[in-house]
Amino acid sequence: MIHKIHCVFDGGLSKVGHVECTPFAEAIHALNDIKNNASVTIKRGGCILYYLAGNDWGQVFMLYYVLKILISAVVIVAITEIAKRNTGFAALIAALPLTSLLAFVWLYLDGSSLSEIADLSVQIFWLVLPSLTLFLLFPVLLQQGMGFWPSLGLSAVATIISYFIFIFLLRHNGMQF
Repeated sequence: MIHKIHCVFDGGLSKVGHVECTPFAEAIHALNDIKNNASVTIKRGGCILYYLAGNDWGQVFMLYYVLKILISAVVIVAITEIAKRNTGFAALIAALPLTSLLAFVWLYLDGSSLSEIADLSVQIFWLVLPSLTLFLLFPVLLQQGMGFWPSLGLSAVATIISYFIFIFLLRHNGMQF
């Protein structure tokens, strides 16, 4: 999707242009190249951020990354706060692939190809399986009387080992990681 924006550059000159860029970084370069001649038409994330931040490139990049961090952090904090009231609902939210969905959105806005995003999705699918080691082993260790930190540490180590084994097996069968 292409968004057309109207930018006002230094000196109050208001202009319209027709440069088309996909990734955010390319959008910034295009804006820089035509700064004195026109505003631009840019695909995805770049135009909106430029519009919000004016023509200060440092602000554009900072705004973009702050926005990504804030949205990602809100998800984690929300799950933690909900868990204090209702662990079942918090578990449901945590089980949703919110991190993956956010990664897909950020990659798309950054201009990654659809095939790259699809590859990431397939790799996430396969790597979810060894991550289940943590969720199976951790509660068993806690129920056996092991303390929180030792249980968490041992579960994390077992999960890391599971990842190495699983990635080895996947590579052995032709998958790229």
